[in-house]
Amino acid sequence: MIDGLMRFAARRRLRRLRALASAPAAAQERVRSSLVRRARDTELGRELGFDRVRSYADFCSAVPLGGYAA
Repeated sequence: MIDGLMRFAARRRLRRLRALASAPAAAQERVRSSLVRRARDTELGRELGFDRVRSYADFCSAVPLGGYAA
């Protein structure tokens, strides 16, 4: 029983990973969008204006480049 459930879950996860790998740009956009949406109400998100970020270009404009010491 457990073996069958594990196989089912593994096959399902593998299908999802293959779908993501077939369109990496779209997958990255979904992840970026999700992260920005979750960060909107944080102090940093409010400071950088994440509520106005709708695209990758908006994100690049809102978030300054910086290193670890920045």
